[in-house]
Amino acid sequence: MEKRLEEMYFDEWRRWIGEKKVEMAMWHESPFGEGGYAFRHVSGLLVIVSIAEYVDRKVWIHLSASYRNRVPLHREMVDLKDLFIGKDKYAYAVYPPAEFYVNIHPNCLHLWSRCDGPALPEFSGFVPGIGGRSI
Repeated sequence: MEKRLEEMYFDEWRRWIGEKKVEMAMWHESPFGEGGYAFRHVSGLLVIVSIAEYVDRKVWIHLSASYRNRVPLHREMVDLKDLFIGKDKYAYAVYPPAEFYVNIHPNCLHLWSRCDGPALPEFSGFVPGIGGRSI
């Protein structure tokens, strides 16, 4: 039986994470749900990563990060994106309309990364009329 695209991306991601022995030394890993993994850092930070095909028929990496007593800082989310998704990949935080908002854990933030490349245009270029960069 042929592997589904999401399984191929997941296998590739597992190999990539497996090569990060030094960076992952302070993380405890365990399976989470169907096709996901939970990573607990010695600091108490919990990261859950899953890879799945969504309604757009694209395969996405979903990363959630939480502490018991506080929301992860922006710098921590950037570091998690680099570690679990890749420095060379795009990742997005999504703020949906209120009717679609889901809050299972009050201190949890999420990142999404499409496995086949960027899902949005490059916003860091020169912004006409402003005379600078947008990010």
